[in-house]
Amino acid sequence: TESVVCVVMDASADAPPACNISGLRESAGYDLRITEACTFPLSHGASVTLPHPQWTLPGEWDTVVDPSDNQSAVVDIGEDSMACWALAARGAFSTCGRGLPSDQVLVTRVDGLHGWPAGVVTVRCVAPSVAAFREEAAEQAGP
Repeated sequence: TESVVCVVMDASADAPPACNISGLRESAGYDLRITEACTFPLSHGASVTLPHPQWTLPGEWDTVVDPSDNQSAVVDIGEDSMACWALAARGAFSTCGRGLPSDQVLVTRVDGLHGWPAGVVTVRCVAPSVAAFREEAAEQAGP
């Protein structure tokens, strides 16, 4: 992820705090630090860095799953995710992240007791910062 600083100028009742950042790439994660800047420089507020990368829309990425001789395999998806699901060229697969680090998912073949060759499975994930905007993520995350 890249780092971005957002400076919020004096806010008033007529102009609530706002910060616009331009030039961001699509589906990219950014470490965001927000700083309040006041008219009087000695009054500047403290900076805060958000705890998780903030993703630009659509906020999803694909990870190609390596071939496996087993029915299940742990896949490193590279980032924290809100939800992931399997896209398969052939066969039926499920994903589960419970009990694993937040940058990994377990991919399981559910249509047989065997593995899969190269190029069959891709895992698509949605970042936590944009999951509320994505119906598929909400459905995949469950209740």
